[in-house]
Amino acid sequence: LPSSDEYWTYTLRGDYFQPLVEGEQGGVTFLHVNAKWTQLFPLGDDDVAPFYQRIYDGGPSPRHRGFEFNRLTPTEINRNGAKSYTGGTTNALLSAEFSVPVQDNNDGIRLAAFVDWGNVWASNQPIKSSDMRTAIGFGIRFPIQIPVSLDFAWLVDRQPGDSSTQIQFTMGQFHY
Repeated sequence: LPSSDEYWTYTLRGDYFQPLVEGEQGGVTFLHVNAKWTQLFPLGDDDVAPFYQRIYDGGPSPRHRGFEFNRLTPTEINRNGAKSYTGGTTNALLSAEFSVPVQDNNDGIRLAAFVDWGNVWASNQPIKSSDMRTAIGFGIRFPIQIPVSLDFAWLVDRQPGDSSTQIQFTMGQFHY
């Protein structure tokens, strides 16, 4: 269906890799820090962002691993009394991952430990760092013919209705 909603959005993203130790066969232990900031602004007479463009986070890296896919988002109780995931207009995420090669080369299995810190805010919510949600975890990376990653995350600041743990599986290209 065609749409007449006007909006604009921007994303700022940065990645930093710091090599820490190089093994005898060339495997590098490193720290990877990434940050992402996204905002969506409605234009014109309507101050509401279109529902199909709103921001949702949660899921495998480079998303917030402490939440199920698209479950880090503002919520409301709908007219049927059910929890509704409404989407937001601002997203912030900061991740740090420590990655170690198990086979002493960069083409083999890697172990990772990570921290994800972020949130999604609705257009009418004030953006405060105290609202940021934290997850810690570890994972394993198999960079073989079809790369596979498996992460286990624990939500540190769990709120009512949140799951305390998540398992995130990625097949295909993963971010590391």
